[in-house]
Amino acid sequence: METRTAIDEREREVANAREMTMAYVHALAFAFRDTARDPKYRDNHLLSVISDDLMESAFALPILLDSGVPNAALREARFLLEASIKLCYVQQSRQTATIAQKLTEFQKLLDSSSISPKADIELYLLPDDRREEFLVEVGRAYGLTSKYVHLTVRQLEQRIAQLASGRTAGKDTAEEVAAVNQILATVFDCALVLLFHSVPPYVSGDWFVEKDGKTVNWLFASSPFLALIDEHYDYKAERQPVLEQVKAERIARARSRN
Repeated sequence: METRTAIDEREREVANAREMTMAYVHALAFAFRDTARDPKYRDNHLLSVISDDLMESAFALPILLDSGVPNAALREARFLLEASIKLCYVQQSRQTATIAQKLTEFQKLLDSSSISPKADIELYLLPDDRREEFLVEVGRAYGLTSKYVHLTVRQLEQRIAQLASGRTAGKDTAEEVAAVNQILATVFDCALVLLFHSVPPYVSGDWFVEKDGKTVNWLFASSPFLALIDEHYDYKAERQPVLEQVKAERIARARSRN
């Protein structure tokens, strides 16, 4: 029987997943609304179609973890990351094409599980010397979540070990949920970077830079790659009076993360 402490620790990990989900959804909803200022948004931008699917997958993650089915959560995370890659690539490739034209032209890509087009995404918000590192991180996250999409020997061996220790579905430990959360954090980081490269540059500028010039107070502000996007906007006029403070706080967040 689980102790009260073990149950509390597991609940905290589920709460962490819920917090990450809400931080992601908040940014996604902002990007949706801010991009929709373009009158052609609903005709041309793939985000107007795919945003509900991204939100559904994100909202499902803490629910699945709370229900004790972490592998299902990882499958949803894989979809979220794959969809984010395709959204970014397709939107960058044919920005002004209608959604109908995009679906026709990129049907083979959209129907495929391949994420190879990630190499052709223009990561203009990241410094040149960090772009390859980001693509490697995307590939790593995709690989980690792909282990639970198809039935494999590794997955079966994990299940055998769990059953041997008396842990059936719904009886995962706080440590197991924490391990999934580490993967989800990487997926959310990558998906958000891709999201901000899928929308007009003014959207990410509006998100990261508050009216007083400071960085948005946000769970993912300490993410290495998202911090680089924030740094990209250090040139903005409203940031100049507080630039040194913004830089110092960015360094402090990076240190606290490490």
